[in-house]
Amino acid sequence: MRMRYWMFALIVMLAACGGGEENTPQSDRPTEPTPIVRLADDVRVGYTPGSAENPIRMVLSPVDTIATRIPLLLEEAGANMDAYALDASLRDDLGLSDDLNEIIPLLQRDFNVSTYSYHLQELQTVSDLIRHVQNGVGQQVADAVLDVTGRLHLELVFVEFPADALAALCDSDRGIISIAWLEAFTYAAALANRCGEPALLLARAENPRDDFANIPVVSPELTPEPEATSEVTPKLTPEPSPMPTSTPMPLEPFDPGELRLTNPAVIVLNSDLGTSNVGAINGRTFCRLGLTDYYGWFIPSVFLDQNDLIPLEVVAYDDVETMFDAVVRGDCASAGFSRDQLENLDIDAVTVAAEIEPLPYGILLYPLELDLGVRLDLTNTLPEIANDVVYGRLMHLLLGQEAFIPLEPDDLDDLDAYLASTGYDFSQLGR
Repeated sequence: MRMRYWMFALIVMLAACGGGEENTPQSDRPTEPTPIVRLADDVRVGYTPGSAENPIRMVLSPVDTIATRIPLLLEEAGANMDAYALDASLRDDLGLSDDLNEIIPLLQRDFNVSTYSYHLQELQTVSDLIRHVQNGVGQQVADAVLDVTGRLHLELVFVEFPADALAALCDSDRGIISIAWLEAFTYAAALANRCGEPALLLARAENPRDDFANIPVVSPELTPEPEATSEVTPKLTPEPSPMPTSTPMPLEPFDPGELRLTNPAVIVLNSDLGTSNVGAINGRTFCRLGLTDYYGWFIPSVFLDQNDLIPLEVVAYDDVETMFDAVVRGDCASAGFSRDQLENLDIDAVTVAAEIEPLPYGILLYPLELDLGVRLDLTNTLPEIANDVVYGRLMHLLLGQEAFIPLEPDDLDDLDAYLASTGYDFSQLGR
């Protein structure tokens, strides 16, 4: 029972302008637009959800594609990578110039994200730079939705944990509508608290794409054209703009292979134990990642609770590869991973003890307050954008999707059965 109370606490855990010196703008920078200014929450609620004054928020925990690309670009820009850290100063620690001219063209090249003088004051640390790129890519996705629907304004909001997305979804009854990408347990909490209804499933690829495989280095005066031999005709991609830009896009058709809707959790044992029985976890060392890591601890801890398994000790590791090696060596008797993680490791070096199958990559939920016409627009538009040659790549940088699949009535039956088997009362979560 004590483990169960602790588990609820863990689920809850999961659950200006200005800028620098007044230098003359560089000649190779595009004309600076007026920065987007959002109305205060108490003002925007007076406008129709989905309007320019009160855009619908899409709340999500972004994948790490942008965060892992940024250090490579900083190295390319000549930054002092010995001082690299998320809280490192771009100028004082990494040695970039005050106007960040070493990194700005690379952000444009790889993400089509522009950086203007009014951004410079905000860009102090590596974390600021990552968030700047996420916001820039998110704005391009929002522009795509407006372009396709002709009426819907979106604002992408990035959060660290799915629990934060759940909170935004449940607060939609206060006048600011949020749609949210959730995982299994926050989805259950949303249903239990009548905060939302599922609409789309996130599908990933058997053969994940390399978002940067075909990034051309383009002169600011040129707009890249698709190769004439390409078999893919982007349905949504706008005509090339005469404005200076560098728009990255895949130039060759991409074969994703099989699309996957779920990423099972896998409990593995050290092979020297000579068994695949999960009872071998009792009285031995179990290894985990961070307390809020979904596959590295959260799902395994639910599994331990369900099966009344009590390890001798729980030891924390910093990353997947180091923890896997510890299981192979025998420093850990057991640990939890995702199927996708194990596909990049030597799974034959460990013994699979259990798989938890129906764990979706992501579920998009609409709040009950969302207008039916807007629901239909989003349900039609988001999958179309996800499949587009250019816009789909932008969405992929944030969610890692290959497609968004509209839900059928029985698509979540296996997940619902698994959630019921945990014995948790999800109505206690989310508020």
